[in-house]
Amino acid sequence: MTAAANGLEVAVQQADGLEAVPDESLDLILTNPPFHRGSARDSGPTLRMLADSARVLRPGGQLWCVYNSHLPWRGLLEERVGRTRQVAGTRAYTVTQDDRRALTPLQT
Repeated sequence: MTAAANGLEVAVQQADGLEAVPDESLDLILTNPPFHRGSARDSGPTLRMLADSARVLRPGGQLWCVYNSHLPWRGLLEERVGRTRQVAGTRAYTVTQDDRRALTPLQT
């Protein structure tokens, strides 16, 4: 509804990970990834999704991520996706934006 109110057409897909998403098919990923299931900490699905985002983003595509500030996601984002910059943050939450860099054959 927000996109339509702003004159934008977007395709929204809810999924458990990015395995079914074709390579270089997305311009934008917005996520608030979980790091637990119920009360148990489980970062596995999030780590896989963040690492796989470089594969599914087109060159120049962006990943916007909001996460609990105590989590170490920024290093993974910088390593796998591209230049990471903090857009906003508090003691509780961090918002980052990544630009996907072109992958070389050694990075795939």
